[in-house]
Amino acid sequence: MAYSTPVDRLHLDRKRLRGALSGFSRVLKAHYDRSFWPMWWTEAVSVEEGRATEFSYYVGDTVAKRWREARAEG
Repeated sequence: MAYSTPVDRLHLDRKRLRGALSGFSRVLKAHYDRSFWPMWWTEAVSVEEGRATEFSYYVGDTVAKRWREARAEG
């Protein structure tokens, strides 16, 4: 998903989302080796007017399933 998608859907500005992802990264690095990062990214042409490029983030099916299950548990 393009970076602009969660910005729009969660009604966050880019700085808040960047802060949330940064905090998530710090928690993972504190407890796990870098190889456990649950998503990967690519830089591509932006769909957002005024931006040349943006990052898109991806998770595999297993990680997506686990996140949905965790969210359902509340």
